[in-house]
Amino acid sequence: MLALFSGALAVIAVLFALAAAFCMFGAILIVRPAPSTSLPAVLSSIKLIVVGCGIALLSGHLSWFFAALANASTAFAALYVLALLVSMPTFEPRDMKAIITSMALWCAWILGISCLWLSSLPGIAGALDFWQALLGWLAAHSPPSPGVPAPLGS
Repeated sequence: MLALFSGALAVIAVLFALAAAFCMFGAILIVRPAPSTSLPAVLSSIKLIVVGCGIALLSGHLSWFFAALANASTAFAALYVLALLVSMPTFEPRDMKAIITSMALWCAWILGISCLWLSSLPGIAGALDFWQALLGWLAAHSPPSPGVPAPLGS
């Protein structure tokens, strides 16, 4: 029963990590007709991280929390760039203050994500190993490009 409770707490902590990444994404995403950023949402994201980390600590599954936070934040930060590039032609010169504020918050977020990925927190090494294994598998199972000789021994 205790293991089930611990696992449930770990899942809740992971959900807090995902919610924090999504909240940060929503806080800095700027859209027309009234582009703006939401500093209260940025603070909510930070609060979600703190509470999620506390729950993960109670559950004994900090590695799940940090791996979920690093992966979700990276994905949402990349999605932000795509959304910004797609919507950039619709912005007007009067929107530049909001765009600059949003980009500054995004850069701070990227700095935080980079520190997270470079840290020795539990779960980060496992997440990196997962992505390296996935990329290795994809490279091994992808069809050869036309005009590129096959590697020796294949």
